[in-house]
Amino acid sequence: MLPRKVLSSSASLVGHELVPRYLGERDYPWLRELIEQYRRCLGRPRRELNGALQRPLALPSPKSKRRVAACTLLALSRDEEVKGPDPVLMRRALFTAAAARRQPAPALWGEVAAELGVEVAALERGLFADLPGERLLAEPKLSLSPISLAQESNFAIASGMVARAARLSIEATGDVRGLLRCAKVEGLIASVSEPAPDTVKLEVSGPFALFRHTQLYRRALASLLPRLTWCERFELTAQCPLRGSTTKVTFRLKSGDPIGVGRQATQRDGALEQQFARDFIRHCPDWNLIPEPPPLRAGQRLIAADFVIVHRHDPARRALLEIVGFWTPEYVRRKLRELEAGDLPPLILCIDENKACSEGALPSGARLLRFRRRIDARAVLALIEAEAAT
Repeated sequence: MLPRKVLSSSASLVGHELVPRYLGERDYPWLRELIEQYRRCLGRPRRELNGALQRPLALPSPKSKRRVAACTLLALSRDEEVKGPDPVLMRRALFTAAAARRQPAPALWGEVAAELGVEVAALERGLFADLPGERLLAEPKLSLSPISLAQESNFAIASGMVARAARLSIEATGDVRGLLRCAKVEGLIASVSEPAPDTVKLEVSGPFALFRHTQLYRRALASLLPRLTWCERFELTAQCPLRGSTTKVTFRLKSGDPIGVGRQATQRDGALEQQFARDFIRHCPDWNLIPEPPPLRAGQRLIAADFVIVHRHDPARRALLEIVGFWTPEYVRRKLRELEAGDLPPLILCIDENKACSEGALPSGARLLRFRRRIDARAVLALIEAEAAT
């Protein structure tokens, strides 16, 4: 994620709207030179790259854009895998030998390398390879070109704006299933509606609306952007607070902006859901567990449950289960109100006590189940049966 100082200089304020200074075709010549500086540092310690990226370029380059591109290059870079003994062991062996033996450096290095079973060159190369500035630079996974670096830099700008928003709204069409799944698995404080056919609207609270877990939440929020690039059309509107002020300005991102399409998206594997499914199947043999059912309408909102639970011998007996990620008491109360607006099966909210993002008591209710690390399958079944008995 771009440092705040770099991010703040990567956009202009026009009225109450943030207009990003995206990199484009005009920047390709100096981006090509910057990439060449990077390539000259391959196989060299990282400290040399840090110095190279700060040196002036032969071609003119806007300072703010160049800082974004340099930060992006650092983020894309990888460390070379150094084979051989652990660097700590190598240093210990060399320094111990130097203190015990008085002999010329070449002979000393040769003896220590022979004792460790490595070449002298490997000893020199790996002696400090565990220290951040001495790690050796390797080729990044991404194929570097002016076009790819410009897109990655623009994506970093957009991610930084979104991650620091107080609130954002997304309208998307096309392949929105991955987007909704990402918001669910990442545990974002969000509500979903369908303002028009084939259009989904996602309203999400940002980290500046929370008091806890803000850094974790920023990363979770930024993880929506790769999923957005798979949608046919999208428009994102973020309300971003100005530093040191209560004033909020608007940042907009829409399909067609130069951040790349069909970007590779990483997502957590839903380990909590998988563990609950295994426990429920083992302890509740009379019930079927159906994961990821289609969203159900509740008034103007859509409810995206994690599971539908259906009795094997009486399909009319069913319940929904939703695992809530990050939460505030007001968010839980709002979700309960939404449930009352729809003719839905009973829905059980499983509340992760470790992800409370503000102070305050949860509303009391028979359909709330608190948990830490693991959801009690037997407790879920007890809530379903208690609801059926009322």
